[in-house]
Amino acid sequence: MEKARIPPRLRQRVIERDGMRCVYCGLDLERNQIHLDHVVPEAEGGATSYDNLQVTCAKCNTEKGTLTEDQFMAKLRARAIRILEIGRAHV
Repeated sequence: MEKARIPPRLRQRVIERDGMRCVYCGLDLERNQIHLDHVVPEAEGGATSYDNLQVTCAKCNTEKGTLTEDQFMAKLRARAIRILEIGRAHV
């Protein structure tokens, strides 16, 4: 299945709504660093639409991949818990 190209006007509207900051990690981005992520992945039938796109950085978009937003957030929470547990073990 070929990825749908995001029309420039739609891209601009999403950037205007979300700003120049990754919705996941909060990184301030330059225009050429912005990735648009499908909240519901295309692989899961997610549309290329205003309500299903969000601004992300390359790292978060790549790491999220075809995960749903809930799956990705669970992955981030699990990582944070592991980091905290490792930190406590070294105190």
